[in-house]
Amino acid sequence: MLDASGDPDPPLASVRRCELTGFDVLVRLQAEGVRLPSIVITGFDEPDAESRAARLGAVKFLRKPVREDEVLEAVGLAVIAKP
Repeated sequence: MLDASGDPDPPLASVRRCELTGFDVLVRLQAEGVRLPSIVITGFDEPDAESRAARLGAVKFLRKPVREDEVLEAVGLAVIAKP
């Protein structure tokens, strides 16, 4: 998604999707030189998911179920951290 300036918005990535995981998306973005603060949300208990998300540029890692205030806080952090 692009913002009004034409710059991409920070991604909100789900850890598990059908064929492409949220981590796959973040890895591809990094490989293409795209550096955006991201938010990772998961309902799965994966041992190193939070540290992996941080290494891939996530400003916030949330575990489901998430509350509305948690999502709003995470989006605020991503917007502030956006280059």
